Amino acid sequence: MPLSVGPVRAVLEILIIAGAIFAGQVAAGYVPPEFHLFRTVPILVLQLVPVLAATALLYLARQSWRQLGLFGRGAFARTLLLSLALAAFVVVVVYGLGLRAVVAMGLPPLDVSAFIFLIEGQWAAYLAFMVVVVWGSAAIGEELVFRGFLMNRFEALFHRLPLTLVLAVIAQAVLFGLSHGYQGPTGLLLSGTTGLIFGTVYYASGRNLLLAVLTHGFVNSTFITAVFLGRAGVFFPGA
Repeated sequence: MPLSVGPVRAVLEILIIAGAIFAGQVAAGYVPPEFHLFRTVPILVLQLVPVLAATALLYLARQSWRQLGLFGRGAFARTLLLSLALAAFVVVVVYGLGLRAVVAMGLPPLDVSAFIFLIEGQWAAYLAFMVVVVWGSAAIGEELVFRGFLMNRFEALFHRLPLTLVLAVIAQAVLFGLSHGYQGPTGLLLSGTTGLIFGTVYYASGRNLLLAVLTHGFVNSTFITAVFLGRAGVFFPGA
């Protein structure tokens, strides 16, 4: 069952979390580009602040991440295998094919030069990035905030409207895409698309947030590993 809050409270909490997300992005933008290694710090803060804020709001509402499915639904082995299959779908279809399609239509390619500079062939930077950003900030942080907290609050906001779940999935995906606006129109489009997929997976799996976390982590791990191995061009045209 979804967690329940009133629509007014839902709006206020959505605004609080959205404000925390975009304030973190603004702060990260002030880090000089020459300090590439230190850009991982604001990236982590970008999700740490919203996660802490969402945790506090859940506590005040006498709710928990467990209720939102953080620790999974059903057998872990099944969740793990399903997350690997879903990650393969996103990697191949959304990025392997979709990214090339949107670039062919005229949108600019994703600029991953900073990632290449930071981690290509560098074990220490690669491992640190995998732990701090790929799994800490993105997989855990973003899934808690967008698929866990925000989608629940959008559901509370739209509960009197037809297609409540559809509207909630779309709303969080739009915010997810906008939160990646620094990647340009291509990044915004692809992030919004993956937000739709992850949101649909969350609801279709009976609100298994762990499934979304693992899927997100495996997707990003694939990309970062390709960059580390000098194979970024496999997924990112022009890299």
